[in-house]
Amino acid sequence: MITITVNGQIQTFDSEISLSTLLSQLKIENKALAIAINAEIISHSQFETHTIRHNDVIELIRAVGGG
Repeated sequence: MITITVNGQIQTFDSEISLSTLLSQLKIENKALAIAINAEIISHSQFETHTIRHNDVIELIRAVGGG
């Protein structure tokens, strides 16, 4: 089992998962989304391959247009 922090909230999962699987399980679309894991920005091209590990701290930031 792994424990991670997503936007300040503790989440637990049975095992390590990919970033794209995490987004799917949290029902979050990756459109206009920036993600930092342990203070490092993850590029969209790495969403499928980046593995979420125990104690990772994840920040999801959604861009919002307006004026």
